[in-house]
Amino acid sequence: MAETVAMTSTSNRLRMHPAWLVIVLLACACALSLRHFAELLPTDLWWRAFIDPDTKDLRQIIVHESVLPRIVVCLLSGAQLSLASAVFQQVLRNPLAEPTTLGVSADASLALTLVTLVAPQ
Repeated sequence: MAETVAMTSTSNRLRMHPAWLVIVLLACACALSLRHFAELLPTDLWWRAFIDPDTKDLRQIIVHESVLPRIVVCLLSGAQLSLASAVFQQVLRNPLAEPTTLGVSADASLALTLVTLVAPQ
């Protein structure tokens, strides 16, 4: 009996909490983004390219006008899809419900494409 209790407590401690997985994936995404920025610009020009790019430096314009909006759109669309998934799971009381199952993800992609084409700014 004592061996069973000891084995159970050890296995519970070794299980990974889902929040740790999210943190590790977020750290990997940030590291890859920083690596991509380092290939585009030297680190001393990052802040300047984010806030007020030099119009004569093409690298800063590319970061400011192309890379940053893509990152923002990716973060916003990912947050909206995760929120939609959480709402579906709560409303339907089904832990397997997600936007791709119900076809909402395709509609969101279509809407995002249309908005990008009609109003890119």
